Amino acid sequence: MASEPTNSTTYSWEEIEEHNDDKSLWVVVHGVVYDVTEYALEHPGGIGILLEHAGLDGTDDFEDVGHSDDAKQLMKTMKIGVVIESKEERKPEANNSCKLFLSGLMKTVLPGVLIATAVAFIAYKYYNKS
Repeated sequence: MASEPTNSTTYSWEEIEEHNDDKSLWVVVHGVVYDVTEYALEHPGGIGILLEHAGLDGTDDFEDVGHSDDAKQLMKTMKIGVVIESKEERKPEANNSCKLFLSGLMKTVLPGVLIATAVAFIAYKYYNKS
């Protein structure tokens, strides 16, 4: 594992995105670049989750999981630098396909289900009047 640098090395997103496999696995969290290559097999969540975020910004998912203070301390030993660009300028996010699928599902299927439910309810009330 890389030791924490004394000076902050800066990396562009282009450089970071090149480190996207088990041979060289970098992840960005809160604008800090971590080389987790050597740690990947020890990660409690498995190497797969790290590979999903390899060369990308994993901040949102990192926070969603709620990592322990020990995990945050361990991360410091893997810090290799910081991202040059801010999040607003360019932030490739990990695996948005699931989010996009769910968003599309909510926009297309949910209205149909609601309409079908309303029609079924009205029909039930109409035919059960007598």
